[in-house]
Amino acid sequence: MRILAVFLASICIAGGSIAASAPSSIKDAIIRINLLNAAFFYTTSELALLRPDGTFQDLSYTTSFGGAPNTLTPTNGTYVYTPSATQGDQGSISWTVNNASHTTTLTFQTATTGIVDNFVLETFSVYPSTASTGAANVSNNCWITTAHPSISGFVIEGSAARWVLIRGDGPSLAQFATPSPISTPQLTLYSEIDPIQHPGVWSSDPNLIAGFQSVFALVGAFQFQTSSADSAGLYLLSPGAYTVVGVTPNSEGTLLTEVFILPYGS
Repeated sequence: MRILAVFLASICIAGGSIAASAPSSIKDAIIRINLLNAAFFYTTSELALLRPDGTFQDLSYTTSFGGAPNTLTPTNGTYVYTPSATQGDQGSISWTVNNASHTTTLTFQTATTGIVDNFVLETFSVYPSTASTGAANVSNNCWITTAHPSISGFVIEGSAARWVLIRGDGPSLAQFATPSPISTPQLTLYSEIDPIQHPGVWSSDPNLIAGFQSVFALVGAFQFQTSSADSAGLYLLSPGAYTVVGVTPNSEGTLLTEVFILPYGS
């Protein structure tokens, strides 16, 4: 099993120069690796949470082979970051998963971005722990119908993008004896006037559950019930104003919309 890297191309780096040194530590961060293999129309995108205790959890692992993306089984385990003893522009992360060890070399072009194993089309971005600005969590509890959605607004302050967790809590509210929780909540996130993405039903894909559960625990949110139809989405959002609209296609009831600003950003 390859961890945080899928090597499908062997392309040398041409030109360019190292602009900055690698950070001395990337503990407590989110890391994203993207691979584009143009020859085979193959892409991968992997998002992982690096914890201060030296463990990591894949938040998502998506592949696309000339068509719609598919998620893969997430991985987790332990990691060690070791800066280069001779070159300040390089470091390596050693991963241990399922009793197997893997080493991935990261070549930093800035303090938080670079390429992986000298494959020019395989890039990574590190989103380190960042102090919060403004509210870290906002929520809105509403009774919605097919004709009357819920509308919740929030603002990303500062000058850097932040990772944001957005949840539409419906069926899982039953564990708190909430009367008439909505059975099939659906959320749409808007930036200014443009819809960004429809957060998927969190438990319809078993490969997303472990990652979302880790993020829920990180922000102190209650866990969704197994196989529930609650919604959740994880986004990297630039500073600005956003609106979350919650709807229901076929019923009415209570919907709790939650927005958590994660302590990670660019």
